[in-house]
Amino acid sequence: MAVQQRVAELTCARAEQESFQRRVAMTEVKYLDLGLEYHAFPLQLRRTEGVAQADCLSAFIMREGAPAPDCIGFLNDLWELCATSRHHLEHYQLDAAGAALSTATEILEALDEQLVAVHMCVDTLHRQFSDMMDDNVDFAEGREYRLAMLPDQGREKHALLRGWAMALPHVRVLFRSGAVRSEDEALSMVVCSVPPACLPSGIAGVRGVLPARVAHPNSDVGNDLQGENMPTVFPDDS
Repeated sequence: MAVQQRVAELTCARAEQESFQRRVAMTEVKYLDLGLEYHAFPLQLRRTEGVAQADCLSAFIMREGAPAPDCIGFLNDLWELCATSRHHLEHYQLDAAGAALSTATEILEALDEQLVAVHMCVDTLHRQFSDMMDDNVDFAEGREYRLAMLPDQGREKHALLRGWAMALPHVRVLFRSGAVRSEDEALSMVVCSVPPACLPSGIAGVRGVLPARVAHPNSDVGNDLQGENMPTVFPDDS
């Protein structure tokens, strides 16, 4: 009877852990979606003064010598705690696994609250961009709402997008697993990792020019983030 109870508790704990990992993965997609929307805005709009601009800057821009944005730090912590919880479950340490998930839940709630605020800021930028378009404002890099996937589409804009994307936990796992071999491939994979329905048309259109090997987000790479292969240690930033 005791054995059956233990098996039932372990099964329940594993189900809870897997469900939580799916929540983390969905939250990461929300962050990716917002980041891609932000990086599609013209630099001129992003540099105007305002609370929305400042908050988005701190959420989606890597600064030399400064730590990664808080959202990325939260995601790193969440995936490491998921891996810790899974490790404890593999050794039948249910209390320790539960403690790790409890800590992770608090972090996830904080991240969710932060993303709500960031979402409002991105929406504000959308309205400002629409107003500027109505006023026929000329942007230095053109009036298109798009990602600078290549340097010739805007060198500085591309560098900011690439710098942010390469710091994402998702991308670091892609490099660690060997799923991508270059930063260009990784950048394309970031765009592919967000469901098309979540992307504005100016971003979703990028998918049509992606290499076939990175154009399908439902590949085994997703298992590295959501399932058994999530590493307990991420690659060094260097």
